[in-house]
Amino acid sequence: MSRFLLIFCAISILASLQNASALSPLLEHKRVDASALSSVYRFSLEIPDAWEIVWIPAIEAINIYDPAAPGTQLEKSQLFVRYFTADRFLTLSTVTVHSRKPLFVKGHTAMRYEISKKKSVPQFPHQPSWRNARHAVVDIRHSPARRSTFYVFAKNPTLAEDTFQKIMRSLVFYNDSESLKEPLPESANRITKKPFGIFITQQSSPVQPERFHGFHTGSDYEIVPLEEKTPVVVSALCSGPLIEKKHASGYGGVVLQECEQGSQTVTVLYGHMDITQSTYNKGDYLSPGSRIGDLAAANTAASGFERKHLHLGVLKGRSRDLRGYVTSKKELRFWIDPVRFVSSR
Repeated sequence: MSRFLLIFCAISILASLQNASALSPLLEHKRVDASALSSVYRFSLEIPDAWEIVWIPAIEAINIYDPAAPGTQLEKSQLFVRYFTADRFLTLSTVTVHSRKPLFVKGHTAMRYEISKKKSVPQFPHQPSWRNARHAVVDIRHSPARRSTFYVFAKNPTLAEDTFQKIMRSLVFYNDSESLKEPLPESANRITKKPFGIFITQQSSPVQPERFHGFHTGSDYEIVPLEEKTPVVVSALCSGPLIEKKHASGYGGVVLQECEQGSQTVTVLYGHMDITQSTYNKGDYLSPGSRIGDLAAANTAASGFERKHLHLGVLKGRSRDLRGYVTSKKELRFWIDPVRFVSSR
């Protein structure tokens, strides 16, 4: 091989590496929590690392934009997301539907449309100009329940289809098991004394002295030695509003959260909490993994004068049942084993 050809090959390889280096940041993605903008949008998704996401309060919409694109922030939009609530897929009378295709997005029924604004209709306010031209939208049904929220993802016509599909595949809806988070790190390894359903008596209990009796309605997550004197953060298992935060007999601090999983509503009970460390109040929305608060210190009023641990209960439906034990095994049918619930993700 001639010296000239070797030099040419070396230059070509170097140029390729430089181009790959320049392109690599575009391949990096970050996960964003849409519910941080509004609790109506209960999902997260991955977008290119350089992109940004903002709230459009005038129409309760989300604009996902590329700062490097030309124009105003609104015109830089790559995805524009809106929602509606209904019992079926709907199309606006203000647009012409050129095509429609049913599909599934992460297991959720969806519909892809090609639409354009009717000429007789004024420009859509508070939206990028491409929303008035022909473009694709994907409507996704959030819940299989009769009445559901539908999320409408509108795609900028200049956005590459493979990028759009990659973003759609990254969606994690907060009523899917994929969204569930562990309440404590390595939570499955912490259930060493009182699992769900165990029958407890004062004599047979693995915790002594024992003051309770019956079938355990939750799972107890124990601390590890180094956590005895340090704060232990408890994270929200799922997505939904905090419906109760108070002191209760046997628990000390207790937090109740209502969550939707598929078409099922559950109530999650977090017991033995130091609720003074919780920044959330009744009615506040919690996304999966939100910091609810800390475990209460052992043998204090905040822990119900119990050891430092988390009692996690998952009840079927909307419930305020605080019982940590029931007298018959038959009554356990109102609860779900937290380990099985979390492991379904």
